[in-house]
Amino acid sequence: MALAPIFMTTYRRLDHLKKSLESLARNPLASESTIYLTSDGPLPEHKKEVFAVRNYLENLEGFGRVELHFFDQNHRGQLWDLRREVSEKHGRFIFLEEDCVTAPGFLGFLNASLVRWKDDPAVFGIVAFTPPLPELAGPEMRAFRVPCANVWGFGTWERNDRIIRKTMPKSEVSKTLRSHKMRAKAFESLGAPFLGMLGKAARGQYFGYDIMANYEIIQRDMVCIYPSQSLIRNTGFDGTGEHCGTSDNYDVQLYDQPRERWDDLKEVTSKEVNRAFGRFHGTSARNRWRFYSRWLRGKL
Repeated sequence: MALAPIFMTTYRRLDHLKKSLESLARNPLASESTIYLTSDGPLPEHKKEVFAVRNYLENLEGFGRVELHFFDQNHRGQLWDLRREVSEKHGRFIFLEEDCVTAPGFLGFLNASLVRWKDDPAVFGIVAFTPPLPELAGPEMRAFRVPCANVWGFGTWERNDRIIRKTMPKSEVSKTLRSHKMRAKAFESLGAPFLGMLGKAARGQYFGYDIMANYEIIQRDMVCIYPSQSLIRNTGFDGTGEHCGTSDNYDVQLYDQPRERWDDLKEVTSKEVNRAFGRFHGTSARNRWRFYSRWLRGKL
């Protein structure tokens, strides 16, 4: 079976991008993979940096095929439409951002998992970033089913990508927030702050695939597959990212052990792990109180 194409978004952080693509090219499957690289239209103050990124991409080597898509306008909707086009053409895709450094087994895990779980209707996608949780510790690599998505290094199929919407009706979000069952699902693994971000998405203040995907996951009782040890490290928490700020909470040690196969990982479902994800994402008594306080005051 042909490998899943890689869809990577870039903007103006050349140093981050170089580290990301250099690490990705070290994956054994990179030389056989097609990579779609997008460059959003530059804002006036970012032109120099954006054009430096584009010059670098025009000379990129190490991949089976490179397709460049440079836009004149700065609008995320065009990236959304192109990703959907790639998804429909290939039936599946791997998504990556410019600040994500990959482990040598990243492409092996994503491609093997997209084949292994392709017929499982409960699996929304495959995630390569795993937070540093003691509940996941162990000598062997395993595959956990967790009801949340992280799209830093992520793969899914066209059937699931097409259910993700660009916009979220306020009435639908309000209904979700009123549902005790839906709130409990969100608190369990997505964290209390997710519900606040969902409210921002409904008001048009946030445009993100991650929020829209996680909304569908809790609505449809779906899960994502996570490795027990991370295959992605996000380098964007250095103050250069658009929404990231500065933090060391996401620092992880990448899994760098060689593996001949990725389709034989032991599959695990654990409520304890789900709750650990929720705590990592911000579910605490204090954050729950903040959510209910804002909700009751009509601030969501």
